[in-house]
Amino acid sequence: MSPRRPGRARHALLCGRQRLRGLRRPRADRRRRRWCRGRRGVQCAPCRALWHPARRDSPGATALDPGGVALTLQESPAFALVRYCTSGCARAAEGVAADGPYVIYAAPAGFRAIVTISTTEANAWGVVGQDAPVEVLRRAIAGGHFAHAYLFAGPPGIGKALLARRLAQTLVAPSADDPTLPDLTSRAAQQIEAGTTADIERIAIGGVCDEASHDHAADHSTRIRICQVRRLERVASLAPFALARRVFIIDGADDLQPEAGHALLKTLEEPPGDALLLLLASDVDALLSTIRSRCQEMVLRPLSHARLAEALRDFAGLPAEEALALARLAHGRYGLAMRMHADPSLAVLRQSTTEEVRRLMRAGRNERFDVADRLGAGWYRERESVLATVDLWRDWWREVLLATSGLEAAPEAMKDAVGLTSADAVRALRAVQTARQHLQGNTNASLALEVMMLDLPVLSTTGVA
Repeated sequence: MSPRRPGRARHALLCGRQRLRGLRRPRADRRRRRWCRGRRGVQCAPCRALWHPARRDSPGATALDPGGVALTLQESPAFALVRYCTSGCARAAEGVAADGPYVIYAAPAGFRAIVTISTTEANAWGVVGQDAPVEVLRRAIAGGHFAHAYLFAGPPGIGKALLARRLAQTLVAPSADDPTLPDLTSRAAQQIEAGTTADIERIAIGGVCDEASHDHAADHSTRIRICQVRRLERVASLAPFALARRVFIIDGADDLQPEAGHALLKTLEEPPGDALLLLLASDVDALLSTIRSRCQEMVLRPLSHARLAEALRDFAGLPAEEALALARLAHGRYGLAMRMHADPSLAVLRQSTTEEVRRLMRAGRNERFDVADRLGAGWYRERESVLATVDLWRDWWREVLLATSGLEAAPEAMKDAVGLTSADAVRALRAVQTARQHLQGNTNASLALEVMMLDLPVLSTTGVA
């Protein structure tokens, strides 16, 4: 008599355990470690990851760890995850980035702690405002049904690159307690964060290729070229050098040359080995439809101004007025807001460009052509600056679209949207996006910008002219 087959639920559970077992590190990579133990046998963080929750109700409050040591959470959020070592381990606080959501706090003598900010339980990767994509990726890792290629779509500064790094760190250096969390204190995770490992490659405009005569950084390339994709194909077929797998982050997949896009499609159709491809794109419509269909697409959406201002207050410790001002300028993007906080000149540039866009809404044709000629003349000298200006126009018209649709938007956009309709805002967004695509296609810059100016609606005192 043949043995009874397990039920459907039991069979799925067994398959899930088998898939999860495949995510563990190979036996050759497992190192025997000597654990330093603190009071009451608490394991040290760098020797073996151990999370201890600590909650505070007000700044400066203290939380007791299981060993009875008081840890002062000076400027932490309402909920923090604490790694601690009470035996004075020298590695407890070394090699951990102090920027972004990861902060090292001072502790009493003989006690070191690493505090990692986490907005919610689902978003344990520290990607602020992107709980849904993080949760989907964690479930895929836990279930073993992981895709070979992902497409992260969203505007610049939304957190696409950070999400890609956290995913690579989780796959290569998972936590001992939870394989869906990265062990950020491990050497592999720190190398990925610093970009010093050969197994995690970033393909972007101006990157390297196998052609010795090519210097993409010097020839002012505006697209990712086919020679860079061919190098990706060659390197992806090789075995990993030091880590468990190779990960390729294509930063700016919407900037691929047509030939490079077709070459990448071949790699997506026949993925080599365990290589993982992560495509980052600000404009998914510029990608080939065949590329999008072969990737699992995840859209990273901007936060509302109120939620972003709250995140800047809680995570970055910014004053309420500065947080609200940065939230309006960043248009819902946490990473961009943090960059403007670090570089005030960037915030001034965005503010001046926004004022110019508002002025051009009521300007005549001659004044608009003057702006187009000025930007067109600087295209061959400062292409990135011109593209950034066009992106600011797109962000502003998006705010106007939100205002005309009755959603939350910047106060200035609410004023300018009085004489506009949603159709006018959509027409302006299409004109700006078309101009950006023409600029990247090496067309005449002045002509492309002049056509955009003609398509933008003109706002008069009585309405749209």
